[in-house]
Amino acid sequence: MKPKYVNCPLSCVSPFGYSYNRIILGETGIPVDYEYVETNPAFAKMVRVAQPLIENSRFSESANEWMDEPDDWVKMCGEVALSGGVKEIDRYFSKTDRWYKVQIFSKEKEFFYTTFLDITKEMKTQRELERFFLVNLDLMCILDSEGRFLHINEIWTKVLGFSREEILNGKIADFIHPEDMAQTREAFYRLNELKQVSDLSNRCRTKDGTYRFLEWRASMEGLRIYATARDVTAKKEMETTLQEQEEQYKLLIETAKEGIVVVQDQRFVFYNPEALKISAASKEEILTMKFSDLIYPEDREWVMRNFRGRLSGEKVEQGYVFRILNRKGEIRWVEISGAKIAWDGRPAVLEFVKDVTSRVMVQKELVKAEEKYRTLVDNSLSLIYSIGVKGEITYISPSCQALLGYSPEELIGRHYSAYVFSEDYPKLQTINEEIFEKNLSKIDREYRVNHRDGSLRWHRCVVAPIFDEQGQLASYVGNAIDTTERKQMEKILVEAKEQAEAANKAKSDFLANMSHEIRTPLNAIIGFSDLLKHASLPPTQRLYAENTNTAAQALLNIINDILDFSKIEAGKMELNLQKTDLIHLVEESTDIVKLQAAKKSLELLLNIQPDIPRFAYLDSIRLKQVLTNLLSNAIKFTDSGEVELKVAYLPQNEFEGSYAFSVRDTGIGIDESYQDKLFDVFSQGDESITRKYGGTGLGLAISGLLVEKMGSKIRFESKLGEGSRFFFSLRARTEEQKMRDTFPSRNVRRVLVADDNENNRTILEHTLTNWGLDVVVCESGSAALKLLENRGPFDLLILDHLMPEMDGLETVRQLRQNPQWSAEKLPVILLHSSAEDLTVFGELKNQGIQCVLVKPAKVNELKRCLDGFSRQSGCAANGWPQPREKAAESPIRKDPVSILLVEDQPLNRQLLGSYISIAFPNVEIVEAVNGHEAIAAVQNQRFLAILMDVRMPEMDGYEATRHIREWEAGKGYRTPIIAVTASAIKGDRERCLEAGMDDYLTKPILQKDLYTVLKKFVRERQPSETPSEKEFFELLSELDTALSSHDLRSLSLLDRIRTHCTEKMRDGLFEKLIDKINDLHFEEAQSLLICIRQRWLNGEADCSGS
Repeated sequence: MKPKYVNCPLSCVSPFGYSYNRIILGETGIPVDYEYVETNPAFAKMVRVAQPLIENSRFSESANEWMDEPDDWVKMCGEVALSGGVKEIDRYFSKTDRWYKVQIFSKEKEFFYTTFLDITKEMKTQRELERFFLVNLDLMCILDSEGRFLHINEIWTKVLGFSREEILNGKIADFIHPEDMAQTREAFYRLNELKQVSDLSNRCRTKDGTYRFLEWRASMEGLRIYATARDVTAKKEMETTLQEQEEQYKLLIETAKEGIVVVQDQRFVFYNPEALKISAASKEEILTMKFSDLIYPEDREWVMRNFRGRLSGEKVEQGYVFRILNRKGEIRWVEISGAKIAWDGRPAVLEFVKDVTSRVMVQKELVKAEEKYRTLVDNSLSLIYSIGVKGEITYISPSCQALLGYSPEELIGRHYSAYVFSEDYPKLQTINEEIFEKNLSKIDREYRVNHRDGSLRWHRCVVAPIFDEQGQLASYVGNAIDTTERKQMEKILVEAKEQAEAANKAKSDFLANMSHEIRTPLNAIIGFSDLLKHASLPPTQRLYAENTNTAAQALLNIINDILDFSKIEAGKMELNLQKTDLIHLVEESTDIVKLQAAKKSLELLLNIQPDIPRFAYLDSIRLKQVLTNLLSNAIKFTDSGEVELKVAYLPQNEFEGSYAFSVRDTGIGIDESYQDKLFDVFSQGDESITRKYGGTGLGLAISGLLVEKMGSKIRFESKLGEGSRFFFSLRARTEEQKMRDTFPSRNVRRVLVADDNENNRTILEHTLTNWGLDVVVCESGSAALKLLENRGPFDLLILDHLMPEMDGLETVRQLRQNPQWSAEKLPVILLHSSAEDLTVFGELKNQGIQCVLVKPAKVNELKRCLDGFSRQSGCAANGWPQPREKAAESPIRKDPVSILLVEDQPLNRQLLGSYISIAFPNVEIVEAVNGHEAIAAVQNQRFLAILMDVRMPEMDGYEATRHIREWEAGKGYRTPIIAVTASAIKGDRERCLEAGMDDYLTKPILQKDLYTVLKKFVRERQPSETPSEKEFFELLSELDTALSSHDLRSLSLLDRIRTHCTEKMRDGLFEKLIDKINDLHFEEAQSLLICIRQRWLNGEADCSGS
């Protein structure tokens, strides 16, 4: 049954084909064909089948007549019939050569409609347009009235870089440069009015962001705009380049330093500003002037001749110079060059004019100068000459007559070697090579020449190369003087210098020999007298021995001073800058002299600025020598009062500053009349002082020279009868920032200081206050007791021992009677001026004094004392009393040992043998008198150590040591060899070490010196051998010193100290101490050592819980 809307009369007359169809499904339900239910005549015509025949027929029956790819067509129609919807396509039917706009739709399942509208004409027109677009090189497009792209050719994609879709999806305004939008809109407005635009130019954006210049032609038909655009970017760039070039040429002409003119018929038809400047004419004036009017009358004829020749095309000289007379009436020199040109189609001359007035004037001056200098050269006493590249003399000044005996005429043209001494000629042959290899502008030589009279004369010359315009060597010029007299004088000076050096060497040899010859017997005197001092002698004989030893030591000091002064005077004293613990250095300096001060009952003060950098790069040995000398002098010339060493620091930058050292005393002072002589050698000012106090006067002179070598100068202030102050400053590089100026105390907050010396009180108060402690000071023991009673409590009492009325020990005795001031509640630090008085130390335990510091109190020791009180209440602190120097050192080893003593002097062998026997009671001493015997002895048996004299007959100690070291190589051991020498000359120690020796002793040798050196290399005693109580004090102090200097030898000292401890102590605190030292935690190890001292003092062995 057909739908109600079929057989519509409209479809019968419609120009488009129409069919109503039913889809035919296959067995699988897929469309395989369809049946025509109804068609119109237009459709029958299209498929080439009569209408009556086509209705009720199947598509497949006539498909081959008009349809391409019928299966695809059935599939597409089936989808619409079954699913509904609408499909509309433009399709070309090749069998009928027609284009149709086809529409397929369905109103009922399995039925569908098709309409076919013939669009063949339109499609052919469009294809032709597309082909036209394709072959056109311009950018072609069709736009709607809103500027949207409807159609473009492929040139658009090539020029702009966008795809066809990207362009068609946009408007023309999307691509126009913002600055060109206004004129583009204006063109669109004109299109609406005039229907055509042909003068639009704008920039269009490309895909990479750049812009292309386009020139447009456009017209409007209906609502569409047809436009072509041409890419004129290259043209625009060329126009811009030409414009820029034109502006550059114009700028060059306008700013040229040369005048540029064009002359035609003798008139100036073109000129630039420089031409106006040269002629001094205005723009109006120059146009009315003739070229010939400017030329100076005397030059006019030949200049115009050149001008006419150039105008006629003749070859005319370029760059000729002549004079002009400018409009101001001035004569100027100009240089002119030019060429014939065409100007407006007529002949003219282009001229470049340069004002060369200054150059001409300079040239005239040069001519005058040349005449003047030639006069100078011709009359010079020096030999001035010029030599060609082949060595020929091209010019030589008349002075050659006096210097060589020849006239200039005789030498010009000859080779310069004709008058050079043959042996010195090679010196001059290398001049050319050296100048070019080293790029030298001049070179000097000294050589001999053959004078006409047959004599040899010395000449010294300075030679310089001359190059031509191409940079090629053209000639040499030289200036020579006669140096014969100077050479003779130099020879005399060399001979005098050699004589002086020989004399100086003789002096050095004499000093070395003197040192050796004097020190050898002096060694015996000091050594044996030292042994006698400790022997059982009657009082009178002991006094004789002590006097002998003192006199010998004084003689040794004089010898050392003389040698030091000689080394400084000869310039052989060199500074050895190394990292130095400055605090430790100044403390050592006071340690050296504090016994000397104590013997005279002097207060020795050490005043160190709290925030001073601890480490500096200095020559520690020489600085200590200077400070010790100044301190010794101050103590020597002070009978009562005090001596103070003060150290301050002034920073220059973060890592450098100046250390200020000052030694002040309350001694006899220096008379003004003797102050100028103070640093003179062998002078002490007043001779009566020398008689009373002794000394050579060398020490201060040496100190002054050493400080000068360090870059400073010792200055002093002094008033007779009131004392003196010597001071100097040294600039040095520092490595560590300021020391900590606060003290992390938990138990010590408030400190009472009692000292009768005001300066010492001030120093202590300043130091403790800088550590953040509350400090109260007083001047006596009785005042301290009152303050304890009235202003207490205090956490710590620091007390001087030697005070008037009531000394320190008596003060402690009285305060301990009060239970509230017991040792547990009020720790006491006792300050003592001498470590020699052992009676003081006997009272320490009885009075509960926890620490004794020998004055001047060292900052680190004082800090460690307080640190000990802070860490654990009642624990001992650093700064243990030092024992009296023993009359004789205790043995190093008691077991049998063998030591080789190599010494050619019988007296020295006897003395050194005595020293060795004391250190090693069971020693076998094998003696040798020269190096040969020493080598034989070493090859015969093994020794614990070898003492080797370095100066012996037949074979000296250096050579013997080298042979021993060669023999020991591969044996698996190395015997310690200690050098023994009477020489104190610089370099001896280095020479000993280079030879293979291990250490160095200088005669005279004291027992303690030998003992100290041997202990470095010889194994310590066995643990079963228990040292005395006094030696135990020594070991504790030695360990403390080793820890302070971070010396790893502290481990070996522990074995010796351990023998004094119980098993519990050995298992507890000592194991911790060993661990701390092994881990290099030296400061923590020192704190543990504090506890060990106190526990041992109190008889408490167990510190394992500390």
